[in-house]
Amino acid sequence: MSLLCFHSNLILRQLSLSRIGSLKYQKFKHNVSSYASLVNLLCSHGIAYEVPKITILMIKSCNSAQDALFVVDFCRTMSKDDSFEIGYKLTPKCYNTLLSSLARFGLVDEMKKLYTEMLEDLVSPDIYTFNTLVNGYCKLGYVVEAKQYVSRLIQAGLNPDYFTYTSFITGHCRRKEVDAAFQVFKEMSQNGCHRNEVSYTQLIYGLCEANRIDEALSLLVKMKDDNCCPNVRTYTVLIDALCGSGQKSEALNLFKQMSESGIKPDVCMYTVLIQSFCSGDTLDEASGLLDHMFENGLMPNVITYNALIKGFCKKNMHKAMGLLSKMLEQNLVPDLITYNTLIAGQCSSDVVMYTSLINGYCKAGKLDDARMLFDSCLPDLYTFNALIHGLCSNGELKEALSLKEKMEKIGLQPTQSTYTTLIARMLKDGNFDKADKCFNEMLSSGQKPDAKTYGSFISAYCSAGRLQEAEEMMVKMKEEGVTPDEFTYTSMVKAYGSLGLTYSVFDVLKRMLDTGCEPSHHTYLSLIKHLFEMKHMSAKGGETGNYLQESPDIMWGMMEFDIVVELFEKMVEHGCNPDAKCYEKILLGICEVRNLEIAQRLLNRMEEGGITLSEKICNGLLRCYYKLQKYDEAAKVVEDMICNGHSPQLEFCKMLICKLYEEGEKESGNSVFKKLLRCGYCDDEIAWKILIDGLLKQGFVEGFSELFQVMNTSGCKFSTHTQSMLIKGLQGKD
Repeated sequence: MSLLCFHSNLILRQLSLSRIGSLKYQKFKHNVSSYASLVNLLCSHGIAYEVPKITILMIKSCNSAQDALFVVDFCRTMSKDDSFEIGYKLTPKCYNTLLSSLARFGLVDEMKKLYTEMLEDLVSPDIYTFNTLVNGYCKLGYVVEAKQYVSRLIQAGLNPDYFTYTSFITGHCRRKEVDAAFQVFKEMSQNGCHRNEVSYTQLIYGLCEANRIDEALSLLVKMKDDNCCPNVRTYTVLIDALCGSGQKSEALNLFKQMSESGIKPDVCMYTVLIQSFCSGDTLDEASGLLDHMFENGLMPNVITYNALIKGFCKKNMHKAMGLLSKMLEQNLVPDLITYNTLIAGQCSSDVVMYTSLINGYCKAGKLDDARMLFDSCLPDLYTFNALIHGLCSNGELKEALSLKEKMEKIGLQPTQSTYTTLIARMLKDGNFDKADKCFNEMLSSGQKPDAKTYGSFISAYCSAGRLQEAEEMMVKMKEEGVTPDEFTYTSMVKAYGSLGLTYSVFDVLKRMLDTGCEPSHHTYLSLIKHLFEMKHMSAKGGETGNYLQESPDIMWGMMEFDIVVELFEKMVEHGCNPDAKCYEKILLGICEVRNLEIAQRLLNRMEEGGITLSEKICNGLLRCYYKLQKYDEAAKVVEDMICNGHSPQLEFCKMLICKLYEEGEKESGNSVFKKLLRCGYCDDEIAWKILIDGLLKQGFVEGFSELFQVMNTSGCKFSTHTQSMLIKGLQGKD
């Protein structure tokens, strides 16, 4: 017996040590089964004094509803079954812990049953017992049932405390009864019960769920006046609600306010903001928040990464795959959502590639090749729409309509995009009656016109000089709840510009910005063309010349810096202050035509205004320097981008490194490559793009070997297939 006691005490000590992390190499995680086995062992040998402690540990180790039910049944058996060699009566603490476990998993029927058994065992419930029961029912919204236990609480000579009241606030909020929750909140104060941050936060959550965000924000102010400090959970609830309602600037202001008050954001808070930025297509900001988390010593969880991966799958699969690699490096196990998102992103990329091939052939006038590609596959809705769009772009309306009939015959219904493409072609041909007929057919089919559909009509009216009808169509689309897009507003800018109406041109820009529509580089080019023509018309005594016929590339190339300055001045006059996005759009257009002098002057102006360079601008400069064969400057851009947390485009990095090797600048190429490894790109992506598709393909086998060695010494990890291809590349060298 003494030997058994020794081993039992040793096991108990290990259990205790493992709970506080003192066993450095402890890998076994105790579960309900292992605890139950130990209880059986002790009970069967008459060692009862440690049973209550282990029983509590067993209950607290429940990880599922199934675990909780197992433990309840085990405790019942232990208490009532004669097979146990010692009698064991469940203590009040044991009953309360069991009730808490059942409440945690929403097992209210089992809670009720266990409470009855508790009374039958003559164990008196205390305030903790009643609060556990009340909270369990309220979490599910069962407020009426919860009130029955409050009555019993009072009958037992006890008084409801802050936990009781807070549970009812939660319960009413679950039932969307926010006003009833408010009433409970008031009763707390009236009955002398202190309202803490939990009760405030629960009510704020209820208000946000009911979309009463202004009231929730007012409650935050009241909370501070009540000498109650909001916690990170309080701010997270509010920031999540503001992001969900599109009030991102207000959410960021509140985040700043929270940080300034000394409350540190947690993983949940960052995840809320990252999800919001990803859904709003501001991925650079989302990535910045991830870096901010690391700086604050916080480890992102799977949910955080899933939000980022979902966002990048829409725009940049390279970065999405890079995030997967980063997850694995941090020993985070990707879940089903992670892999499904990546697979869907890759499949979507394939669809885009296939569509692009068809569109590319059509744009190049190679309709036969486009038709051949279409016929070589089993077409789906996307491929039909791709070819219809290509045919319409090339003026082949009759064949496009025939293709529409074909897709209908095989059971594929034309989409909003199908109809809009056909309408746009009809309007471009000047056939307004036919476009109206197609528009009505679209409505009859149940497809709702979008901004592009309406924009096609507005653009056609503008081209025909029918601006009154264009404005009327703008009113109509807004009445239908459709917000004009960039194309629509730009059409209006061009139309008013062609008439020399500068005030109207910038009035359209103001309307555009007020509705939250972001101008594109086409919009800014149209504004610049207008100012350019007004300047030269004045110089030529009113003669317009042929400026309207100039192509976009020529216009960007002819750019005059004083015209850009005038654009900014006019924007300020009309309440449209140039921001970082405005500079970005203009700079990208200028970089595309390699107008480096104007680009540099704009960069200087940005620096003077304290505007930070975006990743897109940096990549635009990288392309510009490369095309101008300024490889050292391009390498410097790559270095600056990586230092500032930006990711240079792999395609241009590949071309740049190959050029540096070709020019004999091996050290510079090696330096660029080493810095590129710090970008967060997937190791496989870099190996395939730079080494295999770049250096090896272009015959720089020595460079291939050197940079492969760099990746190995940097601890890069490759898939089996990539590793095999890299080794084959080395063997080919030998």
